[in-house]
Amino acid sequence: KTENVRSEIHIPQALSLLILQRAFRLLLAAWLRLFAEAAFRQALAFGRGQWFKGVVCGLAHQLVIYYKPIALICQDLPKNLISYILYRMGRVLTKKFFDRSTIKVSKELLGKFLVRKDGRKTISAMITEVEAYVGQRDLASHASRGKTERTKVMFGKPGQWYVYLIYGMYCCLNIVTEREEYPAAILIRGVEGISGPGRVCKYLKINKKFNEKPANKKTGLWIEDRGIKINPVRGKTSKTSAAPPARASNEVNPRSIKRGKRVGVDYAGAWKHKLWRFYL
Repeated sequence: KTENVRSEIHIPQALSLLILQRAFRLLLAAWLRLFAEAAFRQALAFGRGQWFKGVVCGLAHQLVIYYKPIALICQDLPKNLISYILYRMGRVLTKKFFDRSTIKVSKELLGKFLVRKDGRKTISAMITEVEAYVGQRDLASHASRGKTERTKVMFGKPGQWYVYLIYGMYCCLNIVTEREEYPAAILIRGVEGISGPGRVCKYLKINKKFNEKPANKKTGLWIEDRGIKINPVRGKTSKTSAAPPARASNEVNPRSIKRGKRVGVDYAGAWKHKLWRFYL
C-alpha cells in the first residue's frame, strides 16, 4: 500500500474522476444503443437490397444529433484521465533527466515524488524544497575540496544518490547531476509535510546503503513524475536562510517556485549569497 504525506490529487478529485469515467461509459452505451436502433429502423425503411445504405443513413443521423453535446461533455476528459493515470502510474525519472543544468533540474524536481520501496511497503512524498551545489568552485559544495573517497560520487554519473551523514547520526540525500567529472548535486531538503533533510531520510528510511546507487526501482529509491504542474520561478522572493513558511492544507496548484539562500553555508564566502535554494 502506498503512503503519501500529502498529494496534489485529493480523494474528492479522484472520486470525481471515477464518477466522470462511469458517466462516460453509461453515456457511450446509451449512444451505441440509439445508433443500433436508428440503423435498424433505416434498414427496414430502405427495404431489401438497400439495408447497408439504411444503416449508413441511420448512423449519420445519430452523429448529427449527438456529436456536439457529447463532444462538449468529453472535451476535458482525456486531459483529466492522463493526469490521473500519471498520478497512479508515475514516470520514473532516468539518467537523461539529471544529465542537465543543476539549476534547471532543481526547479523541475519540485512537484516530483520521492519514492521508497521497503519490502512490500512503498512510501512516497512530493518534493517541496531542494538546494543546488554546482561545480568545484562552489565553496558551499563538498566537492570544493576535490575528489575524495566521500565526494567521488559527485564526480560520477548523473542520476546516482549521494548520501552522507551530518552530526554522525542524520542522513542527507542528494541526487548527482550534470556530466561525469563535473561535481554537481541537488540536496533534497524537504517533502510535503516534512522539512529538513534529516527528517526526510528518517521518514523514508533512507540510509548510507543507497550511496553511489542509481535512482531506480531496482535499488528501491527513485523519483517519479506524476504530472503535477508547477509555475516557474517568479523572482528573488527570499534572501534569508529560514525554512519556507507553512502552507494551508487546502492549497492547490498552480504553485509558484520561490528561491532563497542555501542553509548553513556561511563559511562559503561569496557563494553563500547564491539563491540556489528552491521551494514551494
